[in-house]
Amino acid sequence: MKTKTYFNISLLTFSLLLLSFLYSSAQWQWQNPYPTGHDLESVFFIDENHGWIAVGSDILITSDGGINWEEKSTGVETTLEEICFTGLLNGWAAGTSGKIIHTSDGGNTWEAQVSGTETNLNCIFFTDENNGWAAGGRYSSDGILLHTSNGGESWEIQYDNTYGLHDICFIDQLNGWVVGSSLSSSGIAILNTKNGGITWEQQYSGSDINRLYSVSFTDSFNGWAVGGYHTGAS
Repeated sequence: MKTKTYFNISLLTFSLLLLSFLYSSAQWQWQNPYPTGHDLESVFFIDENHGWIAVGSDILITSDGGINWEEKSTGVETTLEEICFTGLLNGWAAGTSGKIIHTSDGGNTWEAQVSGTETNLNCIFFTDENNGWAAGGRYSSDGILLHTSNGGESWEIQYDNTYGLHDICFIDQLNGWVVGSSLSSSGIAILNTKNGGITWEQQYSGSDINRLYSVSFTDSFNGWAVGGYHTGAS
């Protein structure tokens, strides 16, 4: 009996030490508050406490770093693909069928904006409360890049007749990049502007992959883009 008792104590001690090691080594915590019935498409934090998640046609909001989340209805029939905020109050989200929505109260209420397109929008990016870009499209030549200079009250086409565009990154008011699907056999086209989107120039990755999904720049010279080879029709 004594030997068995010591064994149990040793096993319990080892288990506690193992659990302590695992928890102390963990860098991520599960914060999904409840099943939503939809994929979580995009997350955006403006500081360490305030963040938003696009889920289906709704928005999840946190003000305590993700400990608690509150779901808000946008009232718009779409699947939101990306969300972007310029501060605690003003934010935008873009989704399927050309839908763009805007909030001026931190995501509690949303209103639809007229994008002027029915093309699925994959990404949206604002540099301030007035200037923003949205882009979308799939494999076929329905790619489109939109711009607004008045906070989304009106949108204009800056670039079209391209394949699908999937992500936008600006480092300031003038310098930005958009990435997407192949435009030619020369490789992935990366659109670059140095004048706030007035004109865009094609850049090529030199890779034979046919889709870039995301792009990020730290300054005018240093940037990264990721993607892969896609064989589907959309």
